[in-house]
Amino acid sequence: TASSTMAFLSTTVPKIPALSLSTSARKCSLLAPSTSRPSFRRTSVPRVVPRCNSSPQPDFTPPSPSVDPAKIAVGTFWSVYCYLLLFSDLVPGVPAQSSDGAVVLKQVIDLSLNFWYVLPLTFPAVAPVIDPTHEALFNLVVAWALLMYGFLSDYPGQKKGVSTGGFLVMVAFLTNIFYLPYLFLRESSPTAPPQPLSLPVKVAESKAWPAVLLTVALFSAYWMFFGRASAEYPVDFHLRVSRLWEMITSDRLVLSLAVDTGVFWLFQGWLVPDDMKRRNWVEPSAPVIARTVPFFGLVYYLWKRPKLVE
Repeated sequence: TASSTMAFLSTTVPKIPALSLSTSARKCSLLAPSTSRPSFRRTSVPRVVPRCNSSPQPDFTPPSPSVDPAKIAVGTFWSVYCYLLLFSDLVPGVPAQSSDGAVVLKQVIDLSLNFWYVLPLTFPAVAPVIDPTHEALFNLVVAWALLMYGFLSDYPGQKKGVSTGGFLVMVAFLTNIFYLPYLFLRESSPTAPPQPLSLPVKVAESKAWPAVLLTVALFSAYWMFFGRASAEYPVDFHLRVSRLWEMITSDRLVLSLAVDTGVFWLFQGWLVPDDMKRRNWVEPSAPVIARTVPFFGLVYYLWKRPKLVE
């Protein structure tokens, strides 16, 4: 019978565990093909913008050499000065390389023998006889050149081969042939020389130095108009000035001395700013006077300045 048959099968066939609907349905949903349309929604991708580096980039260009226009002007001025006064035929008188060099040499020797009027005042019979205006101009230029020796303390900080003392000593003999090259070659240095000061620097720093040179300049002014009073050189202001002008326009040596006075006036204040820094001295009127008043302005500065800072 049907009931007995079902009972037999239930005892002989092993039972199979039934799957839950939820589990079988989940698996069928994974295996069944999707009937929904795929989504092609456009997603926004962040745009990468390169950032500019605001930090300064290193400069790989080679540095250009620094050029000091003032030094270029001094070097150019010196070249023109030497060419016109020593070699050119464009100015009055004979150039240095001419056959009349022996005459110029004799003039220089006679002026040197009468240096600072010692020989004419003590042994006038032995002293060479020179036009007093020429003598006065020569000694004035030498005194002006020796005023530059007051800046002997400029030597610290100078390059090897640039001897401040050597240049300033030669200025007394050959004036601007050596003074202008020193201004061109020197380095700006406000460094004071070490203590204790050497004897040459002490002499250059003393108040007696500008006082002696001022005396020489004042006596040169007297000698120019009253020196060697005689029939050959009468005390006549107009005559002496005319004779001096005649020599300037005909004699190369006298012309060079006259030019030296103008060049010294133009460049006498060049070393003043560093010298003031060397002393920690602030005086607005001092450099103005030293630069604008010929000779006497520099005497005033050397007399007024304080001592070097240790």
